[in-house]
This record gives sequence, structure tokens and C-alpha cells, in this order.
Amino acid sequence: MFNTSASEHAQYTKIVVWDFDGTIVGLEPSHIDKQIFEQIFQTCATTNLHPDITAFITPVTNNPFWLIKPNYFKITFELLDHFNILSVLGSQRMVMGKLQYALNDCNEALNFFFGKKRQYLTNIEALHTLSNCNDSKNDIIQHYTNKYQVLNHSNITLIDDALCYEMPTKNSGYNFIHATSDLSHLFEVVKSMIPSHQLQSFQYFDIMADVAEKMGDPKAQSTHYVQDVLDYWNDYCVFCNSNNQPPQQKQKNGFTKLQTFFHK
Repeated sequence: MFNTSASEHAQYTKIVVWDFDGTIVGLEPSHIDKQIFEQIFQTCATTNLHPDITAFITPVTNNPFWLIKPNYFKITFELLDHFNILSVLGSQRMVMGKLQYALNDCNEALNFFFGKKRQYLTNIEALHTLSNCNDSKNDIIQHYTNKYQVLNHSNITLIDDALCYEMPTKNSGYNFIHATSDLSHLFEVVKSMIPSHQLQSFQYFDIMADVAEKMGDPKAQSTHYVQDVLDYWNDYCVFCNSNNQPPQQKQKNGFTKLQTFFHK
């Protein structure tokens, strides 16, 4: 999507380690109505569901996955990639021993949602030799630290929906971002890892040029993507502004259209 990909850079400067279940693809949060949740996988389509949800069922194992605003994730991943920030997977699925199907399902879901030619979250590895990561994912993080020689722990961030990983991660000098169903973690990682002056410049010259180019594409999918790019930047700006407001104001000014759907 963007003019420069990280594959053209000599070396990554920062790493974002993404959990999979509950951070990228959705799980069943307690505040989602059970009937709606079941409907997602009965139809595996977006026509009768919330328009921001895309569902996928793996053809071999018949396991369901769903994703809120796939383009928001894609824009985030490609932004990070453009600024030479590597996105890798840090899922428990990677250390599940003989349960290879779990990793295969993960790859199939990522291919479905983001395509096989993506620059991010590629070459998903089975890390069977690492210790169980029920209490800490530092072994997975350290694996990537060594592999890509990003030795400054402050340049590495774990994004996970499980708060049990927060203290072990921070105690080792890494950053931690809590993933939530309102997708604020997408905006938070962009804000925390990309200098604002660089992002602002990039926003106007690169992204909007790409948007203008896509505007000439008659395909409906491209038009929808253009709108998502515009919505993304609007929501990102609201998120940044909301972080500077008192808590009571922050609650009133939600930055996603999904709040009424997920907070009934």
C-alpha cells in the first residue's frame, strides 16, 4: 500500500510482538451477546452482522475466527512496516508442541484476512523448544530480540489481551500494550512507536497520495478501503485527543463506531 516497505531497509529498528487470539482475531468477550457471537460463525459473512466484522472458518479444522475492521489492522501493520518496525507473532500457538494444527489455523486466518503477499507477520515459526508461556512471553520476545538484533528492550513492545503478561514484560524492560475490543491498541502502538512529526508528514504526503490514486479505482472494495483509511485517521486523531482529556471526558468521546455493539 505504501511507497516504501521494510523489506527495502537494511535492518529493523523496533519490533512489535503481536498476540493472536483476542488481540488480532476475536475471542468471545463476556460483554458480547451470545446469540450474536454464534451468528457470526453460523453465517460466516458480514451481510447480516455488524458491517465492521469479517469472519473466517478454516477449511480443514473448521475452526472459526473473526476480525473487527480488517483494514484498520492492515493500515496499522503497513504503517509500522513503512517506518521500519517489524511486526511478528507472539502467540501461545507457537509453543504448543505437537499441536501443529493450531499454527496452521493461524497462518490460514492471517492469509485470509491480510493476504499471502503481506510484508508483516510472515514466516510464522513453531517455537517448540521454548518454555510454556502461560505466565510470561519473555522467551518469545527474547527469541525475536536475538534473531533481528534489536537489543534495546525499550524498542520492543508486546501487545496482548491478557494482562497477566504486563508485569513480566515490563519488568524485563520491554513495553506492553493491552489489547481491547475497541481497537485502541492499534492507535496506541502507532502513537508510541512512530514520532508524531514523522507520522503527520507521512499522513499528508504518502497516505493521501495513495488514497487519491485509489479513488480512481472503480472497484467497490477499493472505495471501501479509501473510506477506511479516512476513518482510521479520524479515529486516530480522536484517540490522541481523548488521551489528553480527564477520564470523564474520555468516556464520553469514544473513538470507534463499535462501542454500541460491544458495550451493551
